[in-house]
Formats: sequence, structure tokens, C-alpha cells
Amino acid sequence: GCLIEGTDKPRITNINFSKNEAQGEVSDGRGIIIDVLCEDEKGHKFLVEMQNKPQTKYIERAIYYGARIYSHQLEKGQYFEHLKPVAVISVTKLDLFENENKYKHDFSLTDSIDKEHCLDSFRFIYYQLPKFKKTLEELETIEDKWLYFFKNGSDEEKISALMPKDAVFIQAEHALKIGNLDAKDWYTY
Repeated sequence: GCLIEGTDKPRITNINFSKNEAQGEVSDGRGIIIDVLCEDEKGHKFLVEMQNKPQTKYIERAIYYGARIYSHQLEKGQYFEHLKPVAVISVTKLDLFENENKYKHDFSLTDSIDKEHCLDSFRFIYYQLPKFKKTLEELETIEDKWLYFFKNGSDEEKISALMPKDAVFIQAEHALKIGNLDAKDWYTY
């Protein structure tokens, strides 16, 4: 499945589930902490962030993380034509854009004068789960199903109703249960 609707949907070839710090170059030695870093068959990078707790300047942090992933693609001596686009996909329980009801925002680098030219180097997609109001019966796309899953992950009844509709959610539910284990049970698992 793909969270980015409307793309030519190249296949994801590499998924790195991580809570580890990526390369640090800030003077105080800080790195970045990522949730999932994916790469498709064309080499495009997708940083998927899940944000449940309030955080000041979350949007700025997501931009910073995306820029770090983009800038660390090249090794010393490599040329800029080797750079691949980066998309940051944020699924959050935060209300990032107050005073509106849209649950999805999709930003890219676009000419601010005529809006005709778009640079594909960066894309930032923000999903605000509190504003996603679709019911199970209203789910039409894979994007809808994933957002429903993320919003209702702790409600076993709602998630089990989603299961017969798409087998990938059985695997996702399993991963969710493992992720919710305490340290002792996780090591036993």
C-alpha cells in the first residue's frame, strides 16, 4: 500500500524501522530520531513520522529531518545529480493547522508567483488524525484505510472490522500489538 495517493506508486524496496539516531552534524552533537525510513525502487526516500505527544515547532522539526535525510544522501566526491527526492509523511494526533477542518496537507516546493513550476526534491505530507472523521463504511482508498487504522489502533472492535477488507492490516495489527508490549514481554516474545 501507499500513503501517497496520486503518485505512480513505485514499489518500496527498503524499510528501516528505527528509533535510532541518524547522522549528527549539529554542533551540540544531536542527531535525528526517525520512526520509519523507506526507499522505493527509484531511490526516493520516505520518512514516516508518528507523533502522538504535543511538541512545539513540530512542523519545523519535520522540515529539518527531511533536509537532513536529503543532505546525507551524497558521499564525499559525489555529484548533485545523485540526489533523490525526499518525502516526509507525518501522521499525528496533533492539530497542526488550527481553524480549519482539512485532515491532510500536502506541501512541495512550488513557484510562489505562478504555481506552475514544482521542484520535486521535497514533499511534506501532514495527516491530522483528529480531523479524519470517516467511518468504516466511508473508506474508499488505501490512504483512508491506513488513516482509519492509525486513528483507531487502540479500538480492537474497529480494527477487527477493517481486517476482512484488506489482509495487510492483519500484519499491521500484529505489529501494533508487539509495539505495545512492555520490555519484559517484548523480550519474551
